[in-house]
Amino acid sequence: RLVLRTGQPGQAPERDVVTRYDINDYKEKTELTSKKMHTLVHTSLGHYRELIALKQNRLGLEKVIEASATIFESPSILQFARGVLTQLAALLYASNDAIMVRGIAAGVRAVGDDTIVVTASSSGDQTIEGKPINEVLPEVAVERIRKSLDYSEPYFGKGYFTAHFATRTGAQHVVYITSDAEFSVADRRLVELFCRNVGIAFENQTMHQEVLDSQHKLVLLLSGVVEERSKDLRNHVRRVSEYAGIIGKNLGLDGRELEQLQLSAALHDIGKIGIPDEVLNKPGRFNDVEREIMETHVERGETILDSQTGALLKTAGIVVGTHHERWDGTGYPRQLRGEDIHLYGRITAIADVFDALSTRRVYKEPWPMEEVIAYFREQRGTQFDPELVDVFLGNMDAVLSIYEKFHPQAPEY
Repeated sequence: RLVLRTGQPGQAPERDVVTRYDINDYKEKTELTSKKMHTLVHTSLGHYRELIALKQNRLGLEKVIEASATIFESPSILQFARGVLTQLAALLYASNDAIMVRGIAAGVRAVGDDTIVVTASSSGDQTIEGKPINEVLPEVAVERIRKSLDYSEPYFGKGYFTAHFATRTGAQHVVYITSDAEFSVADRRLVELFCRNVGIAFENQTMHQEVLDSQHKLVLLLSGVVEERSKDLRNHVRRVSEYAGIIGKNLGLDGRELEQLQLSAALHDIGKIGIPDEVLNKPGRFNDVEREIMETHVERGETILDSQTGALLKTAGIVVGTHHERWDGTGYPRQLRGEDIHLYGRITAIADVFDALSTRRVYKEPWPMEEVIAYFREQRGTQFDPELVDVFLGNMDAVLSIYEKFHPQAPEY
């Protein structure tokens, strides 16, 4: 901060100088005694500290807002917990890189259970994530985390603090942070403000995750209904979903896209729930009428999913409607060609046909794996997207691993 002292006020008029320049005070030479100098310096330093505090509070508020927005976007409890730890560390010690901050997020495994497991760690140490705290953490840390379950507000101890989040669903979560230095009053205020936001986010995130889990279970349940009608389809849905996931992963799909692909692929045959048993389980080849009935499973599946809302079921409807289209445009039901067929439909088509050829059905025995692979090479660019076939055949080790895992009589290859 600046103080102007002048012996010639006529050359630097007080009003002009104070207006045009960022100074704290203006003193003429004759009025600036040692006593006034002491008072001036003392008050100016006080004003400077207030300015720094305001700046830090503003930066802290920006970080709280940024942290809250980032955490609200987290797609899973694990990523959410890691985000909480990361943002808390940034809030507390963003301006002091010399201070070591270590964080643990933990949760009660089930309602009524006294087992507390590590949900996430600030260091990303996966060797301790998912394990009981008493097995991987020091005794003092275990004691502090257990005691925190009794607190409704963040608790600050010497060089550590704990924050306990409980949701209406019964979920219990604890964030435990340790530091090489004490937490200041400003730090505590920031933490308390942040934790209030995070408490709401934790509950919303937990409920959102429960909805997703229920949706996933429902998808597998609906898919399993079709499998139950035919013993030869046992694990078909699971294998098709896994095969599709191998292709999607190697195409670089992100976690959410990959999850949508695999769950949508699991529903590809949902329309067969309306196909008569005498057609669905007929041994031997279909006649023209039976084939026409079987092909209606596509429209039936689309009808089931068309009225549903949500990205997952809408994507599943697209997969149901396109997994029997062919790259050359001779498929059904719409004779789509090439990239006019949705990517997920093209992927599911490969996964579905591979499983149909390589497993036993009521109308045929499984093909030898050499013949299955030869068929895909032959149909590359005709029935199937050529690039996707290359990805699929280029990852046969992973494909065969899934095949052997979910097929009790997998042939050697």
